[in-house]
Amino acid sequence: AAEPRLVEFQPQELSMLAWSFAKLQGRVRNNRARGGDKRQGSKFGSKASCFLACLADVACQRLSEFTPQGLSNISWALATADVLNREEACRFLTAAAMTAAPQLADFPPQAISNLCWAVGRLSGAIVPGTNSD
Repeated sequence: AAEPRLVEFQPQELSMLAWSFAKLQGRVRNNRARGGDKRQGSKFGSKASCFLACLADVACQRLSEFTPQGLSNISWALATADVLNREEACRFLTAAAMTAAPQLADFPPQAISNLCWAVGRLSGAIVPGTNSD
């Protein structure tokens, strides 16, 4: 499995990997919506969710190493891939928002937008093990 090797990735590589997984998962969903193989999508979805949760955990431990774009890309990817019900994803997104807040003046508008959108999606997530489930 690739998860143990995630610690070897540079922050930009983690960001690009998360973005890629979210884009792929969206394509699988679109294929299913058009009548494609539904079994393939659910297999990809659960494996991708687990992988993205592991990626979020690794990234959370290295928040200070990320650029504004890297933080926002991972945040966007977690929200887009709809893995905000995973504790690791929620932990990353919360920590990323808290890290970004005092530095928002240095963030490009797109990074602010992506981060805010992802945090907005988090408000509707039900996280296992919290009072909301």
